[in-house]
Amino acid sequence: MIIMRCRFAKYITLILLAAASGVPLSCDKVSTLSDSNVILSAEVKSSFPVGLQFDTPVIEGEKIILPLRFGKYLFPAKINLDFKTAGKIPAILGPDDEGFLSFDSPANIRYLYVVSESGLTKKYQVSVRILPSGDLAEIEELNSYIVSGTDTSSVASYIDPVKSEVTIYTHKTNFPLSLVPDIKLSPGATFSGYTAGTKFNFNEPGSFTTLQVISESGRLQNWKIFLKIIIPAENNFEGVPEEVKIRLNNAVKAISPSVISGNLKIDTVLKSSIYRDISIYGSQTPTSKIDLHLVTAAGISVIWPHRTSEISLSEWNKAEKLILCDLMTGYSATWNVILKEFGTRIEVTGFSWNKIVSPANQVVTGSVQISESERLISIPVSVSGFFPAEFMNISVTTNGTINGMGNSLLFSSLSDEKEFLILKGGLAEKWRVKLKDGYSTYSSKADVTGFSCGPVSYGYNLYETYIEQSSGKITIVADLFPEEGKLWIKPQFALSPGASLEGIVPGGVIGLEEGKEYLFNINAENGEQKTWSLRVIKSPQIPGSNFENWITHPQFSTIDQTIAPSDGSGWNSSNNPSVQGVTKTSGFESDYAAKISTALTTVNFGSIVSVTSLTAGSMFLGNFRYSILTRDVYNPSNMTLMGVLFDGKKKPLSFSFMYKYSPGDQIVRTAPRLTSVNIPAFEPPVNISGTDAAVARVELWQHNSSLEFDVNKEPAENRIASGEFIVNEKRETWNRGVANINYLAGKENSLPTHIVVSFTSSRDGLHFTGAAGSILVIDNFRLNYYNPSEGSIIIK
Repeated sequence: MIIMRCRFAKYITLILLAAASGVPLSCDKVSTLSDSNVILSAEVKSSFPVGLQFDTPVIEGEKIILPLRFGKYLFPAKINLDFKTAGKIPAILGPDDEGFLSFDSPANIRYLYVVSESGLTKKYQVSVRILPSGDLAEIEELNSYIVSGTDTSSVASYIDPVKSEVTIYTHKTNFPLSLVPDIKLSPGATFSGYTAGTKFNFNEPGSFTTLQVISESGRLQNWKIFLKIIIPAENNFEGVPEEVKIRLNNAVKAISPSVISGNLKIDTVLKSSIYRDISIYGSQTPTSKIDLHLVTAAGISVIWPHRTSEISLSEWNKAEKLILCDLMTGYSATWNVILKEFGTRIEVTGFSWNKIVSPANQVVTGSVQISESERLISIPVSVSGFFPAEFMNISVTTNGTINGMGNSLLFSSLSDEKEFLILKGGLAEKWRVKLKDGYSTYSSKADVTGFSCGPVSYGYNLYETYIEQSSGKITIVADLFPEEGKLWIKPQFALSPGASLEGIVPGGVIGLEEGKEYLFNINAENGEQKTWSLRVIKSPQIPGSNFENWITHPQFSTIDQTIAPSDGSGWNSSNNPSVQGVTKTSGFESDYAAKISTALTTVNFGSIVSVTSLTAGSMFLGNFRYSILTRDVYNPSNMTLMGVLFDGKKKPLSFSFMYKYSPGDQIVRTAPRLTSVNIPAFEPPVNISGTDAAVARVELWQHNSSLEFDVNKEPAENRIASGEFIVNEKRETWNRGVANINYLAGKENSLPTHIVVSFTSSRDGLHFTGAAGSILVIDNFRLNYYNPSEGSIIIK
């Protein structure tokens, strides 16, 4: 039993008030009983569900922190704590009858009340701290090869983190086949039910095996590994989609071969997208081993003759075949690698004629363009005229011998082309002569006009995308994201008329890492090229800022609807047993929003007295400590512990929210009045001229103390930035409010530790001034970390 005695009769009235309100008052203790109410250490005795793993709890002042090593995906949870105290403790209040604290999520805050023998009570805040651990359970790389009997061969792999699938392409057809994988997982991730390096067996084409990957934090992800046979694009690509044909013809972007063994000396390397071959010109002996160092186009992979990019050559002019595979479709094309003696290299340095004969002789041409790698001579036609057109007295300047071309070339139309051979050193090369439209007007526009990310990888929720054509940037804003890892998307584009993409495949998987740009090109219809970039910006938000989650008040069960969580860890309100100024209402394109109201409220203090005052509703981040003590009633800010922890690695530039506002008809002030019995009282309402206004405010702070953050006590110099949005006009329909967050001089590089956000329906509500009936409705509060340029295309 806790024994107390009260010393002064004059406090009887306050005791009655406390009894009526449920608020305990301190009385003098019996001197022989201990005041000890300190927790020295704690341990997690048990927890549910099974699988939660905690490190040793940490006590920091009046805070008990439970470090969660594993299991953040297992919440809601119940945790039973055991304590070591400084002395005998009659009671620890807060846990349920079985000794458990319940947490709906790791963000919840719970409270313990340690009661000493003398009756003195000490309050402890209990919270879960998630220890750093990776959420990703991705296959980052899969290098493998096929085993068929004693034969081994390489494969092409396409990893799709969006669908958690890997498609492996092979040219082998003699199933069953075995695959020997070398798999790299996300940092900290492990396999479940699989031993690294174990073969995958496939009985038929298109079959798959399932692989389970567990992230460091305990999240399980199922992956499918498919094995498919490539589709050779034969018969001049008949039936192959045009975009796939273009990708396969332009599959090789660069090649820089190096000699691993042998006496070969490489002089020149030429690649032809038209003929899909790579000519390596060298000298001395041909027998050698070469590493090709091939760079392929986006969405293309090589199936090597053996298991690596090394090829063995033994004689001149013998082709070694490579299979280039389109990873999106499985179509493939064969490219030839040919080693040629340097002395057989054919060069064309000039091509001319002395006149063009055509109807009305109106065909006019520009300067000839010669491509040695493509073995192509292009003649731009600057004035079309009429066809056929015959180019007379052709002259070719070359170091070889012309074969198969007469003295003239007759073109039946602009699309007509001619072929001939050039001979040198016993070799024959096929060359082409082609006319090119040089008179039509083509667009120089090379812009993205529309964009979609498509489905995205685990852990990401995308808010908006900005297309900035002036700078060639596409910026994706993510408001939910894992701490590590890339954003994987499958983008689709709308482009300027006649423009085409290079360096990116529509619908193909690409990974974006914050702080790095993914570059690609857009080729305009006229051939001009513009470089574009894709990037992602992570924009951490305050949980619950869409105001969809409303709960029974965790302190006052008589309040059946209040903003979640209302426990000091996030959004809260000044709702209490006497006043409920924040309620839910219909949202902006959603179920719910927060309705903040100002009212003239009469509060009954037991059966003794009632007082009427102007109370402005408020919603904020932080804790609310309800009190009926006169000093607190007269100074409402004493009851609000505004601010929550904020990861200052990224600093917001502005804040925004959707709102409606209706000011009340008449501003009044109810001034506090001193009384002889020290019970709160207010003067009758006094009318004040003017119109009421609502206020939204954001502040960023750098808290350097181990003490609890209290914005009312924090030194002013610790404030880093602030922003304010005032609504002083009626707004019956939804509007978007935006305000900059302005960083104080000299604080631009300071990292905030806490954020304060508050909304009130009456600007001077803290001074008991406002208009009864003022209503502010808010929804979708956001912190903005990027301001797009004017004229940007915004995609939700």
